[in-house]
Amino acid sequence: MSTVLLKIHHGNDFITLKANKGMNLLNILKDFDVAPESPCGGMGKCGKCLVYCFPNSAFSKITASEAKQLSNKKINLGARLACQTSVINDGEVYFVPHKQSDIFEIDKDFSVKEFEPFLRTEYLSLPKKIDENDITAEIRKSLNNEELDFSRIISVPESLNKEIAVKRSGEMVVSISNSEQKRNVGVAVDLGTTTIVVAMVDLNNGKIIDTHSCLNPQRSFGADVISRISYIIGSEKGLEELNKKIIDCINNMVEKIAYESDLSKYSIDQYIVSGNTTMIHILFSLPVNTIARSPYVPFTNSCLKREASLLGLAGQSYTQVYSFPSISAFVGGDIVSGILASKLYESTSCMFVDLGTNGELVYINEDKIYCCSTAAGPAFEGANISCGTGNVDGAIYKVNINKNDFELHTINTEEPSGICGTGIISLVAELIKYKLVEKNGSFSINKDHSDKIRSKFDLSKKRLYLTEEIFISQKDIRNFQLAKAAIKTGYDLLVKLAGNIKPDLIYVAGGFGSSLNPEDVFTVGMIPEKSENKLKPLGNTSLKGAIKLMLKRNSLNSINYIISNSLPIDLSSMKNFRKEYVSNLSF
Repeated sequence: MSTVLLKIHHGNDFITLKANKGMNLLNILKDFDVAPESPCGGMGKCGKCLVYCFPNSAFSKITASEAKQLSNKKINLGARLACQTSVINDGEVYFVPHKQSDIFEIDKDFSVKEFEPFLRTEYLSLPKKIDENDITAEIRKSLNNEELDFSRIISVPESLNKEIAVKRSGEMVVSISNSEQKRNVGVAVDLGTTTIVVAMVDLNNGKIIDTHSCLNPQRSFGADVISRISYIIGSEKGLEELNKKIIDCINNMVEKIAYESDLSKYSIDQYIVSGNTTMIHILFSLPVNTIARSPYVPFTNSCLKREASLLGLAGQSYTQVYSFPSISAFVGGDIVSGILASKLYESTSCMFVDLGTNGELVYINEDKIYCCSTAAGPAFEGANISCGTGNVDGAIYKVNINKNDFELHTINTEEPSGICGTGIISLVAELIKYKLVEKNGSFSINKDHSDKIRSKFDLSKKRLYLTEEIFISQKDIRNFQLAKAAIKTGYDLLVKLAGNIKPDLIYVAGGFGSSLNPEDVFTVGMIPEKSENKLKPLGNTSLKGAIKLMLKRNSLNSINYIISNSLPIDLSSMKNFRKEYVSNLSF
Protein backbone atom coordinates (compact mmCIF):
# COMPACT_ATOMS: atom_id res chain seq x y z
CA MET A 1 0.00 0.00 0.00
CA SER A 2 1.37 3.43 -0.94
CA THR A 3 2.18 5.96 1.76
CA VAL A 4 1.59 9.69 2.09
CA LEU A 5 3.36 12.43 4.02
CA LEU A 6 1.48 14.31 6.74
CA LYS A 7 2.58 17.45 8.55
CA ILE A 8 0.89 17.86 11.93
CA HIS A 9 0.86 21.12 13.88
CA HIS A 10 -0.48 20.64 17.43
CA GLY A 11 -0.20 23.88 19.33
CA ASN A 12 3.40 25.05 19.13
CA ASP A 13 4.69 21.56 18.31
CA PHE A 14 5.19 20.10 14.85
CA ILE A 15 5.83 16.60 13.52
CA THR A 16 6.07 15.02 10.09
CA LEU A 17 4.89 11.45 9.69
CA LYS A 18 4.11 8.83 7.09
CA ALA A 19 0.81 6.99 6.81
CA ASN A 20 -0.94 4.64 4.44
CA LYS A 21 -3.38 6.08 1.92
CA GLY A 22 -7.00 5.69 2.95
CA MET A 23 -6.29 5.58 6.69
CA ASN A 24 -8.53 7.44 9.11
CA LEU A 25 -6.89 10.67 10.28
CA LEU A 26 -7.90 10.25 13.94
CA ASN A 27 -6.41 6.74 14.04
CA ILE A 28 -3.18 8.04 12.52
CA LEU A 29 -2.94 10.76 15.16
CA LYS A 30 -3.66 8.21 17.91
CA ASP A 31 -0.82 6.01 16.66
CA PHE A 32 1.59 8.92 17.06
CA ASP A 33 0.17 10.08 20.43
CA VAL A 34 -0.90 13.49 19.15
CA ALA A 35 -4.65 12.97 18.76
CA PRO A 36 -7.27 15.53 19.81
CA GLU A 37 -9.86 14.31 22.29
CA SER A 38 -12.72 12.22 20.94
CA PRO A 39 -15.30 11.62 23.70
CA CYS A 40 -17.64 9.70 21.38
CA GLY A 41 -14.86 7.25 20.52
CA GLY A 42 -14.56 8.35 16.90
CA MET A 43 -18.23 7.84 16.04
CA GLY A 44 -18.66 11.33 14.55
CA LYS A 45 -21.18 12.40 17.19
CA CYS A 46 -19.40 14.80 19.55
CA GLY A 47 -17.61 17.17 17.17
CA LYS A 48 -14.60 17.42 19.50
CA CYS A 49 -11.83 15.99 17.27
CA LEU A 50 -11.66 19.26 15.35
CA VAL A 51 -8.67 19.87 13.06
CA TYR A 52 -7.98 22.47 10.37
CA CYS A 53 -6.63 21.34 7.01
CA PHE A 54 -4.18 23.50 5.09
CA PRO A 55 -4.98 24.39 1.44
CA ASN A 56 -3.85 21.84 -1.16
CA SER A 57 -4.15 18.98 1.35
CA ALA A 58 -5.78 15.85 -0.03
CA PHE A 59 -8.42 14.40 2.29
CA SER A 60 -11.79 12.72 1.80
CA LYS A 61 -14.93 14.78 1.16
CA ILE A 62 -16.90 16.42 3.96
CA THR A 63 -19.37 13.92 5.43
CA ALA A 64 -23.01 14.60 6.34
CA SER A 65 -22.07 14.34 10.02
CA GLU A 66 -19.44 17.06 9.63
CA ALA A 67 -21.75 19.33 7.63
CA LYS A 68 -24.31 19.06 10.42
CA GLN A 69 -21.90 19.82 13.27
CA LEU A 70 -19.55 22.39 11.73
CA SER A 71 -20.53 25.92 10.78
CA ASN A 72 -20.02 27.11 7.20
CA LYS A 73 -17.48 29.59 8.54
CA LYS A 74 -15.39 26.79 10.05
CA ILE A 75 -15.70 24.60 6.96
CA ASN A 76 -14.50 27.50 4.78
CA LEU A 77 -11.47 27.78 7.07
CA GLY A 78 -10.64 24.11 6.48
CA ALA A 79 -12.26 22.59 9.56
CA ARG A 80 -12.75 18.81 9.63
CA LEU A 81 -13.55 16.15 12.19
CA ALA A 82 -10.52 13.87 12.31
CA CYS A 83 -12.67 10.78 12.91
CA GLN A 84 -14.60 11.44 9.68
CA THR A 85 -11.57 12.21 7.53
CA SER A 86 -9.52 9.79 5.42
CA VAL A 87 -6.10 10.53 3.97
CA ILE A 88 -6.05 10.59 0.15
CA ASN A 89 -2.61 12.12 -0.43
CA ASP A 90 -0.05 14.37 1.23
CA GLY A 91 -1.57 16.86 3.65
CA GLU A 92 -1.06 19.28 6.50
CA VAL A 93 -3.32 19.86 9.52
CA TYR A 94 -3.42 22.00 12.64
CA PHE A 95 -5.27 21.64 15.93
CA VAL A 96 -5.08 23.18 19.38
CA PRO A 97 -4.37 20.67 22.16
CA HIS A 98 -6.06 21.35 25.48
CA LYS A 99 -3.78 22.50 28.27
CA GLN A 100 -4.95 21.00 31.55
CA SER A 101 -5.17 23.49 34.40
CA ASP A 102 -4.27 22.69 38.00
CA ILE A 103 -6.63 25.37 39.32
CA PHE A 104 -9.08 22.91 40.84
CA GLU A 105 -6.59 20.43 42.19
CA ILE A 106 -5.34 19.59 45.66
CA ASP A 107 -4.06 22.11 48.18
CA LYS A 108 -0.33 21.51 48.53
CA ASP A 109 -0.62 22.19 52.27
CA PHE A 110 -2.75 19.04 52.66
CA SER A 111 -1.27 16.85 55.39
CA VAL A 112 -2.15 14.01 57.74
CA LYS A 113 -1.81 13.67 61.48
CA GLU A 114 0.15 10.88 63.17
CA PHE A 115 2.57 10.62 60.26
CA GLU A 116 3.72 7.01 59.73
CA PRO A 117 4.48 6.33 56.06
CA PHE A 118 3.41 3.18 54.26
CA LEU A 119 7.04 2.77 53.14
CA ARG A 120 9.35 3.69 55.97
CA THR A 121 13.08 4.47 55.78
CA GLU A 122 15.28 4.11 58.85
CA TYR A 123 18.95 5.07 59.06
CA LEU A 124 21.52 3.40 61.26
CA SER A 125 25.24 2.91 61.78
CA LEU A 126 26.53 -0.63 61.87
CA PRO A 127 28.98 -1.21 64.75
CA LYS A 128 32.57 -2.15 63.98
CA LYS A 129 32.10 -5.29 66.00
CA ILE A 130 29.02 -7.32 65.07
CA ASP A 131 27.67 -9.07 68.17
CA GLU A 132 24.95 -11.02 66.36
CA ASN A 133 25.47 -14.03 64.09
CA ASP A 134 24.52 -12.14 60.89
CA ILE A 135 23.91 -8.60 59.62
CA THR A 136 20.12 -8.93 59.51
CA ALA A 137 20.07 -9.89 63.18
CA GLU A 138 22.25 -6.87 63.93
CA ILE A 139 19.80 -4.64 62.04
CA ARG A 140 16.87 -6.07 64.05
CA LYS A 141 18.78 -5.36 67.23
CA SER A 142 19.79 -1.81 66.20
CA LEU A 143 16.22 -0.93 65.21
CA ASN A 144 14.78 -2.74 68.23
CA ASN A 145 12.42 -4.70 65.99
CA GLU A 146 12.61 -8.49 66.08
CA GLU A 147 9.70 -8.77 63.63
CA LEU A 148 11.61 -7.45 60.61
CA ASP A 149 11.34 -9.87 57.68
CA PHE A 150 14.22 -9.98 55.18
CA SER A 151 12.90 -12.91 53.12
CA ARG A 152 11.71 -10.77 50.20
CA ILE A 153 14.40 -8.12 50.11
CA ILE A 154 14.84 -6.83 46.56
CA SER A 155 17.77 -4.43 46.65
CA VAL A 156 21.08 -4.85 48.53
CA PRO A 157 24.49 -3.37 47.58
CA GLU A 158 27.45 -5.62 46.78
CA SER A 159 29.20 -4.42 49.93
CA LEU A 160 27.84 -2.61 52.97
CA ASN A 161 29.27 0.56 54.45
CA LYS A 162 28.89 1.58 58.06
CA GLU A 163 26.02 3.99 57.32
CA ILE A 164 23.02 2.22 55.83
CA ALA A 165 19.37 2.95 55.06
CA VAL A 166 16.73 0.27 55.61
CA LYS A 167 13.44 0.61 53.73
CA ARG A 168 10.50 -1.45 54.87
CA SER A 169 6.80 -1.82 54.16
CA GLY A 170 5.33 -2.79 57.49
CA GLU A 171 7.77 -5.39 58.78
CA MET A 172 8.83 -6.47 55.29
CA VAL A 173 12.27 -5.09 54.40
CA VAL A 174 12.49 -4.31 50.67
CA SER A 175 15.82 -2.52 50.40
CA ILE A 176 19.11 -1.89 52.19
CA SER A 177 21.44 0.71 50.76
CA ASN A 178 24.63 2.56 51.57
CA SER A 179 23.21 5.98 52.00
CA GLU A 180 23.46 9.28 53.70
CA GLN A 181 20.14 10.69 54.75
CA LYS A 182 18.34 11.83 51.60
CA ARG A 183 14.90 12.60 50.27
CA ASN A 184 12.60 9.59 50.09
CA VAL A 185 9.81 10.13 47.60
CA GLY A 186 6.38 8.65 46.95
CA VAL A 187 3.87 9.37 44.20
CA ALA A 188 0.10 9.42 44.75
CA VAL A 189 -2.03 9.07 41.62
CA ASP A 190 -5.68 9.88 41.01
CA LEU A 191 -6.33 7.83 37.87
CA GLY A 192 -9.56 9.42 36.66
CA THR A 193 -11.55 8.67 33.53
CA THR A 194 -11.27 12.30 32.44
CA THR A 195 -8.25 13.63 34.34
CA ILE A 196 -5.09 12.09 35.80
CA VAL A 197 -3.48 13.87 38.74
CA VAL A 198 -0.20 13.03 40.47
CA ALA A 199 1.24 14.35 43.71
CA MET A 200 4.89 13.80 44.61
CA VAL A 201 5.30 13.47 48.38
CA ASP A 202 8.36 13.72 50.62
CA LEU A 203 8.21 10.58 52.76
CA ASN A 204 10.62 12.06 55.31
CA ASN A 205 8.34 14.90 56.39
CA GLY A 206 4.98 14.11 54.79
CA LYS A 207 4.86 17.31 52.73
CA ILE A 208 3.69 17.51 49.13
CA ILE A 209 6.60 18.42 46.86
CA ASP A 210 4.38 19.32 43.91
CA THR A 211 1.33 18.23 41.94
CA HIS A 212 0.57 18.02 38.25
CA SER A 213 -2.43 16.99 36.17
CA CYS A 214 -3.37 16.27 32.58
CA LEU A 215 -6.41 15.20 30.63
CA ASN A 216 -6.51 11.42 30.39
CA PRO A 217 -5.02 10.64 26.95
CA GLN A 218 -7.48 7.76 26.62
CA ARG A 219 -10.18 10.38 25.89
CA SER A 220 -9.40 9.95 22.19
CA PHE A 221 -10.85 6.43 22.56
CA GLY A 222 -14.06 7.61 24.27
CA ALA A 223 -15.25 9.74 27.18
CA ASP A 224 -16.47 6.92 29.42
CA VAL A 225 -15.18 3.53 30.52
CA ILE A 226 -17.76 1.61 28.48
CA SER A 227 -16.46 3.22 25.25
CA ARG A 228 -12.93 2.25 26.19
CA ILE A 229 -13.90 -1.29 27.13
CA SER A 230 -15.64 -1.58 23.74
CA TYR A 231 -12.44 -0.45 22.02
CA ILE A 232 -10.39 -2.99 23.98
CA ILE A 233 -12.80 -5.82 23.09
CA GLY A 234 -12.83 -4.83 19.42
CA SER A 235 -9.10 -4.30 18.98
CA GLU A 236 -6.43 -6.99 19.10
CA LYS A 237 -4.02 -4.76 21.04
CA GLY A 238 -6.61 -2.45 22.59
CA LEU A 239 -5.69 -3.16 26.22
CA GLU A 240 -2.00 -2.72 25.46
CA GLU A 241 -2.68 0.62 23.71
CA LEU A 242 -4.80 2.07 26.50
CA ASN A 243 -2.40 0.82 29.17
CA LYS A 244 0.53 2.51 27.43
CA LYS A 245 -1.39 5.79 27.24
CA ILE A 246 -1.74 6.10 31.01
CA ILE A 247 1.71 4.68 31.83
CA ASP A 248 3.33 7.27 29.54
CA CYS A 249 1.11 10.02 30.96
CA ILE A 250 2.04 9.23 34.58
CA ASN A 251 5.74 8.92 33.71
CA ASN A 252 5.72 12.28 31.93
CA MET A 253 4.15 14.06 34.90
CA VAL A 254 6.50 12.35 37.37
CA GLU A 255 9.48 13.33 35.24
CA LYS A 256 8.29 16.94 35.05
CA ILE A 257 7.87 17.28 38.82
CA ALA A 258 11.15 15.45 39.50
CA TYR A 259 13.07 17.72 37.13
CA GLU A 260 11.60 20.88 38.64
CA SER A 261 12.34 19.58 42.17
CA ASP A 262 15.95 18.57 41.46
CA LEU A 263 15.14 14.87 41.74
CA SER A 264 15.51 11.87 39.46
CA LYS A 265 12.36 10.15 38.25
CA TYR A 266 14.15 6.89 39.07
CA SER A 267 14.36 7.86 42.75
CA ILE A 268 10.64 7.17 43.33
CA ASP A 269 10.19 4.76 46.25
CA GLN A 270 6.47 4.02 46.02
CA TYR A 271 3.22 4.60 44.12
CA ILE A 272 -0.29 4.60 45.60
CA VAL A 273 -3.00 4.68 42.92
CA SER A 274 -6.68 5.50 43.33
CA GLY A 275 -9.10 5.03 40.45
CA ASN A 276 -12.34 3.47 39.33
CA THR A 277 -12.45 -0.27 38.77
CA THR A 278 -11.98 -0.14 34.99
CA MET A 279 -9.08 2.31 35.07
CA ILE A 280 -7.24 0.20 37.66
CA HIS A 281 -7.78 -2.93 35.55
CA ILE A 282 -6.32 -1.15 32.51
CA LEU A 283 -3.33 0.07 34.55
CA PHE A 284 -2.55 -3.49 35.67
CA SER A 285 -3.39 -4.98 32.22
CA LEU A 286 -6.25 -7.09 33.57
CA PRO A 287 -9.26 -8.22 31.46
CA VAL A 288 -12.15 -5.73 31.45
CA ASN A 289 -14.73 -7.38 29.17
CA THR A 290 -16.82 -8.79 32.05
CA ILE A 291 -17.31 -5.30 33.52
CA ALA A 292 -19.37 -4.22 30.50
CA ARG A 293 -21.75 -7.18 30.33
CA SER A 294 -24.25 -8.71 32.72
CA PRO A 295 -23.80 -9.54 35.57
CA TYR A 296 -21.11 -6.78 35.44
CA VAL A 297 -18.39 -8.31 37.58
CA PRO A 298 -14.73 -7.25 37.48
CA PHE A 299 -11.75 -9.58 37.34
CA THR A 300 -10.98 -8.50 40.90
CA ASN A 301 -12.10 -5.97 43.51
CA SER A 302 -9.00 -6.54 45.64
CA CYS A 303 -6.08 -4.26 46.35
CA LEU A 304 -3.42 -4.85 43.68
CA LYS A 305 0.35 -4.71 44.11
CA ARG A 306 3.06 -4.95 41.48
CA GLU A 307 6.64 -3.82 40.88
CA ALA A 308 6.74 -0.45 39.12
CA SER A 309 9.31 -1.81 36.65
CA LEU A 310 6.87 -4.51 35.49
CA LEU A 311 4.22 -1.88 34.79
CA GLY A 312 6.71 0.40 33.04
CA LEU A 313 6.57 3.15 35.67
CA ALA A 314 9.70 5.01 36.71
CA GLY A 315 11.21 3.97 40.01
CA GLN A 316 13.82 1.87 41.74
CA SER A 317 14.20 -1.91 41.65
CA TYR A 318 12.11 -2.30 44.80
CA THR A 319 9.46 0.34 43.99
CA GLN A 320 5.95 -1.06 44.38
CA VAL A 321 2.64 0.16 42.95
CA TYR A 322 -0.39 -0.29 45.21
CA SER A 323 -4.02 0.32 44.25
CA PHE A 324 -7.07 0.86 46.42
CA PRO A 325 -9.57 -2.03 46.49
CA SER A 326 -12.95 -1.52 44.81
CA ILE A 327 -16.40 -2.12 46.25
CA SER A 328 -17.93 -3.29 42.95
CA ALA A 329 -17.52 -2.97 39.18
CA PHE A 330 -18.90 0.58 39.21
CA VAL A 331 -18.05 1.76 42.73
CA GLY A 332 -14.29 1.80 42.60
CA GLY A 333 -11.23 2.44 44.68
CA ASP A 334 -11.49 6.18 44.05
CA ILE A 335 -14.67 6.18 46.15
CA VAL A 336 -13.00 4.13 48.90
CA SER A 337 -10.14 6.62 48.80
CA GLY A 338 -12.59 9.53 49.03
CA ILE A 339 -14.32 8.04 52.07
CA LEU A 340 -10.92 7.50 53.68
CA ALA A 341 -9.68 11.03 52.96
CA SER A 342 -12.78 12.73 54.35
CA LYS A 343 -13.17 10.35 57.33
CA LEU A 344 -16.81 9.82 56.44
CA TYR A 345 -16.66 6.32 57.92
CA GLU A 346 -16.54 8.03 61.33
CA SER A 347 -19.87 9.78 60.64
CA THR A 348 -23.30 8.38 61.47
CA SER A 349 -25.30 10.38 58.91
CA CYS A 350 -23.86 11.85 55.71
CA MET A 351 -24.05 11.55 51.93
CA PHE A 352 -20.99 11.50 49.67
CA VAL A 353 -21.55 12.41 46.01
CA ASP A 354 -18.87 12.07 43.34
CA LEU A 355 -19.87 14.15 40.31
CA GLY A 356 -18.09 12.15 37.64
CA THR A 357 -19.04 9.93 34.73
CA ASN A 358 -20.22 7.11 36.99
CA GLY A 359 -21.89 9.50 39.45
CA GLU A 360 -21.26 7.43 42.57
CA LEU A 361 -23.19 8.09 45.79
CA VAL A 362 -22.44 6.81 49.28
CA TYR A 363 -24.86 7.16 52.19
CA ILE A 364 -23.38 6.43 55.59
CA ASN A 365 -26.13 5.73 58.09
CA GLU A 366 -25.01 4.43 61.49
CA ASP A 367 -22.66 1.51 60.73
CA LYS A 368 -23.96 0.83 57.21
CA ILE A 369 -22.38 2.24 54.06
CA TYR A 370 -24.92 2.18 51.21
CA CYS A 371 -23.31 2.90 47.84
CA CYS A 372 -24.36 2.99 44.22
CA SER A 373 -23.36 4.12 40.76
CA THR A 374 -25.88 6.25 38.89
CA ALA A 375 -24.38 6.13 35.36
CA ALA A 376 -24.72 9.91 35.17
CA GLY A 377 -22.68 10.03 31.98
CA PRO A 378 -19.91 12.51 31.20
CA ALA A 379 -22.02 15.71 31.18
CA PHE A 380 -20.52 16.91 34.49
CA GLU A 381 -17.09 16.63 32.89
CA GLY A 382 -18.11 18.37 29.68
CA ALA A 383 -17.70 15.33 27.42
CA ASN A 384 -21.16 15.03 25.84
CA ILE A 385 -21.80 18.78 25.80
CA SER A 386 -21.37 20.44 22.38
CA CYS A 387 -18.75 22.94 23.58
CA GLY A 388 -17.89 21.09 26.78
CA THR A 389 -14.33 20.60 27.92
CA GLY A 390 -12.29 19.55 30.93
CA ASN A 391 -10.59 21.84 33.46
CA VAL A 392 -8.40 23.48 30.83
CA ASP A 393 -7.19 27.04 30.52
CA GLY A 394 -10.02 29.20 29.18
CA ALA A 395 -12.78 26.82 30.26
CA ILE A 396 -15.87 28.67 31.49
CA TYR A 397 -16.35 27.55 35.10
CA LYS A 398 -18.92 30.12 36.25
CA VAL A 399 -21.69 32.14 34.59
CA ASN A 400 -23.65 35.10 35.93
CA ILE A 401 -26.60 36.65 34.13
CA ASN A 402 -27.44 40.30 34.60
CA LYS A 403 -30.14 42.30 32.87
CA ASN A 404 -28.15 42.81 29.71
CA ASP A 405 -25.59 40.06 29.28
CA PHE A 406 -23.92 36.82 30.32
CA GLU A 407 -20.85 37.33 32.50
CA LEU A 408 -18.33 34.53 31.88
CA HIS A 409 -15.58 33.48 34.30
CA THR A 410 -12.79 31.36 32.81
CA ILE A 411 -9.92 29.33 34.24
CA ASN A 412 -6.81 31.51 34.55
CA THR A 413 -8.87 34.34 32.96
CA GLU A 414 -7.96 33.07 29.49
CA GLU A 415 -10.15 33.60 26.43
CA PRO A 416 -13.17 31.22 26.56
CA SER A 417 -12.31 27.82 25.07
CA GLY A 418 -15.33 25.78 26.17
CA ILE A 419 -17.51 24.96 29.19
CA CYS A 420 -16.32 22.68 32.01
CA GLY A 421 -18.42 20.84 34.60
CA THR A 422 -18.98 23.65 37.09
CA GLY A 423 -19.65 26.02 34.21
CA ILE A 424 -22.48 23.82 32.96
CA ILE A 425 -24.03 23.56 36.43
CA SER A 426 -23.64 27.33 36.94
CA LEU A 427 -25.11 28.20 33.53
CA VAL A 428 -28.15 25.95 33.89
CA ALA A 429 -28.79 27.32 37.39
CA GLU A 430 -28.75 30.88 36.01
CA LEU A 431 -31.09 29.93 33.15
CA ILE A 432 -33.55 28.53 35.69
CA LYS A 433 -33.32 31.61 37.94
CA TYR A 434 -33.97 33.99 35.04
CA LYS A 435 -36.71 31.78 33.55
CA LEU A 436 -34.78 31.25 30.33
CA VAL A 437 -35.51 27.55 30.45
CA GLU A 438 -38.77 25.71 31.13
CA LYS A 439 -39.18 22.92 33.67
CA ASN A 440 -39.02 20.43 30.81
CA GLY A 441 -35.68 21.89 29.67
CA SER A 442 -36.90 23.88 26.66
CA PHE A 443 -35.41 27.31 26.03
CA SER A 444 -37.82 30.12 26.91
CA ILE A 445 -37.48 33.81 26.07
CA ASN A 446 -40.11 36.52 26.31
CA LYS A 447 -40.58 40.28 26.32
CA ASP A 448 -39.37 40.53 29.92
CA HIS A 449 -35.86 39.59 28.80
CA SER A 450 -33.62 42.30 27.37
CA ASP A 451 -32.89 42.51 23.65
CA LYS A 452 -29.25 41.61 24.28
CA ILE A 453 -30.20 38.49 26.22
CA ARG A 454 -32.71 37.52 23.53
CA SER A 455 -30.10 38.03 20.81
CA LYS A 456 -27.96 35.28 22.35
CA PHE A 457 -30.56 32.66 21.42
CA ASP A 458 -30.83 31.09 17.97
CA LEU A 459 -34.10 29.22 18.35
CA SER A 460 -33.95 27.89 14.78
CA LYS A 461 -30.80 25.97 15.74
CA LYS A 462 -31.96 25.56 19.36
CA ARG A 463 -28.78 27.11 20.69
CA LEU A 464 -27.75 29.71 23.25
CA TYR A 465 -24.50 31.42 22.25
CA LEU A 466 -22.19 32.54 25.06
CA THR A 467 -19.58 33.71 22.55
CA GLU A 468 -19.48 33.71 18.77
CA GLU A 469 -18.30 30.08 18.77
CA ILE A 470 -19.24 28.67 22.19
CA PHE A 471 -22.85 27.66 22.72
CA ILE A 472 -25.07 25.32 24.68
CA SER A 473 -27.74 23.49 22.70
CA GLN A 474 -31.15 22.11 23.55
CA LYS A 475 -29.60 18.64 23.32
CA ASP A 476 -26.94 19.68 25.84
CA ILE A 477 -29.67 20.73 28.27
CA ARG A 478 -31.30 17.32 27.81
CA ASN A 479 -28.00 15.55 28.50
CA PHE A 480 -27.57 17.63 31.63
CA GLN A 481 -31.10 16.71 32.75
CA LEU A 482 -30.30 13.02 32.31
CA ALA A 483 -27.17 13.40 34.45
CA LYS A 484 -28.76 15.44 37.23
CA ALA A 485 -31.80 13.11 37.31
CA ALA A 486 -29.47 10.14 37.76
CA ILE A 487 -27.83 11.78 40.79
CA LYS A 488 -31.16 12.87 42.30
CA THR A 489 -32.67 9.40 41.83
CA GLY A 490 -29.66 7.77 43.46
CA TYR A 491 -29.98 10.18 46.38
CA ASP A 492 -33.71 9.54 46.82
CA LEU A 493 -33.44 5.75 46.66
CA LEU A 494 -30.51 5.53 49.09
CA VAL A 495 -32.44 7.69 51.56
CA LYS A 496 -35.44 5.35 51.21
CA LEU A 497 -33.22 2.34 51.87
CA ALA A 498 -32.09 3.98 55.10
CA GLY A 499 -35.67 4.34 56.31
CA ASN A 500 -36.29 7.81 54.82
CA ILE A 501 -33.75 9.35 57.18
CA LYS A 502 -32.13 12.29 55.42
CA PRO A 503 -28.38 12.85 55.88
CA ASP A 504 -27.12 15.56 58.20
CA LEU A 505 -24.42 16.61 55.73
CA ILE A 506 -23.83 16.21 52.00
CA TYR A 507 -20.28 16.17 50.63
CA VAL A 508 -19.56 16.67 46.93
CA ALA A 509 -16.29 15.36 45.53
CA GLY A 510 -14.63 15.74 42.14
CA GLY A 511 -12.19 18.08 40.45
CA PHE A 512 -14.45 21.08 41.15
CA GLY A 513 -12.99 22.23 44.45
CA SER A 514 -14.24 25.52 45.83
CA SER A 515 -15.53 26.64 42.42
CA LEU A 516 -18.72 24.61 42.89
CA ASN A 517 -21.51 26.82 44.22
CA PRO A 518 -23.80 24.81 46.56
CA GLU A 519 -26.76 27.02 45.67
CA ASP A 520 -26.39 26.01 42.00
CA VAL A 521 -26.57 22.32 42.94
CA PHE A 522 -29.88 22.88 44.71
CA THR A 523 -31.25 25.18 41.99
CA VAL A 524 -30.83 22.59 39.21
CA GLY A 525 -32.52 19.96 41.39
CA MET A 526 -29.58 17.62 41.77
CA ILE A 527 -29.90 17.53 45.56
CA PRO A 528 -33.24 18.33 47.27
CA GLU A 529 -32.07 20.11 50.41
CA LYS A 530 -32.30 23.91 50.37
CA SER A 531 -29.81 24.71 53.12
CA GLU A 532 -26.39 25.61 51.71
CA ASN A 533 -24.82 24.75 55.06
CA LYS A 534 -25.62 21.09 54.47
CA LEU A 535 -23.52 20.80 51.31
CA LYS A 536 -19.73 20.98 51.36
CA PRO A 537 -17.49 20.67 48.28
CA LEU A 538 -14.44 18.53 49.10
CA GLY A 539 -12.45 18.76 45.88
CA ASN A 540 -10.24 15.87 44.78
CA THR A 541 -10.75 13.34 47.59
CA SER A 542 -9.45 10.48 45.43
CA LEU A 543 -5.96 12.00 45.40
CA LYS A 544 -6.14 13.03 49.05
CA GLY A 545 -7.00 9.46 50.05
CA ALA A 546 -4.00 8.11 48.13
CA ILE A 547 -1.73 10.59 49.92
CA LYS A 548 -3.25 9.68 53.27
CA LEU A 549 -2.62 5.96 52.74
CA MET A 550 0.95 6.70 51.68
CA LEU A 551 1.61 8.72 54.83
CA LYS A 552 -0.44 6.76 57.34
CA ARG A 553 -0.01 3.02 57.09
CA ASN A 554 -2.74 2.16 59.60
CA SER A 555 -5.22 3.61 57.10
CA LEU A 556 -5.35 0.01 55.86
CA ASN A 557 -7.52 -0.77 58.89
CA SER A 558 -9.96 1.98 57.91
CA ILE A 559 -10.02 0.73 54.31
CA ASN A 560 -10.84 -2.79 55.48
CA TYR A 561 -13.66 -1.35 57.61
CA ILE A 562 -15.05 0.59 54.63
CA ILE A 563 -14.99 -2.46 52.35
CA SER A 564 -16.50 -4.86 54.90
CA ASN A 565 -19.36 -2.47 55.78
CA SER A 566 -20.23 -1.36 52.24
CA LEU A 567 -23.49 -2.47 50.66
CA PRO A 568 -23.43 -1.94 46.87
CA ILE A 569 -26.93 -1.24 45.55
CA ASP A 570 -28.15 -1.93 42.01
CA LEU A 571 -30.54 0.99 41.51
CA SER A 572 -32.07 -0.37 38.31
CA SER A 573 -33.36 -3.43 40.18
CA MET A 574 -35.16 -1.34 42.80
CA LYS A 575 -38.91 -0.87 42.72
CA ASN A 576 -40.05 2.41 41.14
CA PHE A 577 -36.54 3.20 39.85
CA ARG A 578 -37.74 4.16 36.37
CA LYS A 579 -40.66 6.17 37.74
CA GLU A 580 -38.38 8.07 40.13
CA TYR A 581 -35.85 8.72 37.38
CA VAL A 582 -38.41 10.13 34.94
CA SER A 583 -39.95 12.36 37.62
CA ASN A 584 -36.51 13.80 38.41
CA LEU A 585 -35.79 14.88 34.82
CA SER A 586 -37.66 18.18 35.18
CA PHE A 587 -36.13 21.31 36.68
